[in-house]
Amino acid sequence: LLTITDGPWVEQTSPLGVQRGPKTALQLLGQRLPAKPVTVDVPADANKTIGRTLKVDTGETNVFSLAVSDHPNVLEADKNDTPQMAQAVTLPAVLNGRIESVGDTDHWVFQAKKDQSLVMDLQAARLGSSLDAQVSVLDATGKRITGGEDSKGSSDPSFTFKAPADGKYTVVVSEQEQGRGGPRFAYRLEIAPPVKAKPGFRLKLPADSLSVTRNTEAKIKINVERTGGFQEEISLVIGNLPAGVTVGGGDKIPKGKNVVELKLKATKDAKVAVQPVTVTGKAKVGEIEVTSRAVLAAGTIHDTVRDTMMVAVAVPVPFKFKGIFESKFGAQGSTFYRRYTIIRNDYKGPLTA
Repeated sequence: LLTITDGPWVEQTSPLGVQRGPKTALQLLGQRLPAKPVTVDVPADANKTIGRTLKVDTGETNVFSLAVSDHPNVLEADKNDTPQMAQAVTLPAVLNGRIESVGDTDHWVFQAKKDQSLVMDLQAARLGSSLDAQVSVLDATGKRITGGEDSKGSSDPSFTFKAPADGKYTVVVSEQEQGRGGPRFAYRLEIAPPVKAKPGFRLKLPADSLSVTRNTEAKIKINVERTGGFQEEISLVIGNLPAGVTVGGGDKIPKGKNVVELKLKATKDAKVAVQPVTVTGKAKVGEIEVTSRAVLAAGTIHDTVRDTMMVAVAVPVPFKFKGIFESKFGAQGSTFYRRYTIIRNDYKGPLTA
């Protein structure tokens, strides 16, 4: 997909993500964007990665990705380039930094107990950063204990660190390739104890857009990923449908099932419009009602994650020319004939081919 625009365009944010609950100030990097940071917050039911747009003075931005975590955001200090200048952090936390120049390295120091396990998950390329990151964990003497580079088809490292003894440890973030660094080499390193998957669910959209022709219906399938043994029924709420469009085919995902087909139907006089539609699931997990908004199942890890689907109401085509593909040769100077079928629907006027 090629987009050419003179409007506001977000290539990256700093930091690359937010914490659920508190409002976060984001510096926007890109085209025709405000110089000062903007403040954003996310709903309590937001997924781990969401797609957002913002209204700024120059218009509405494109959809861009934001990571979401329950852990506090820690921003990089001005100087943490050496082990001696390592920035102290209390875990669990999300460390937000940037490899600002060629050869830059960031150092963070934390306390750990013997045999304590910590998951270290760095997000950079997944959120549009240019960083090809390398992460190393050093002991108090500066010896490298473990680390990571790539993981599961991504250039973003993710691994589990087990502390060999009580003490201080330093985690170092750097660029793998020589001669690389700059403002768009940001990262987000989440360090937290491993968490057993809680009972719950995640909904997935099949596409980022759908067209419904007047007086017809279009079908979409909503898939669910169940976690922690959760198998209960899930109720669905479809939000912000265009006027004249209704949904049928089931407003629930039955117990134990992982997919449901929805039918969006437009009336014959539905207003031609395009709107971002949301699909939200609700279910009881124990005694707690849990909600989850469906997101687009990205084709690659670098795709922008969206939590809306653009639904358009279209005008029916008044007629169609239908032909059968034939591979034939016509001699020079001869006349070549091909037969077409005209499907007029309700159109009675003349046609010129």
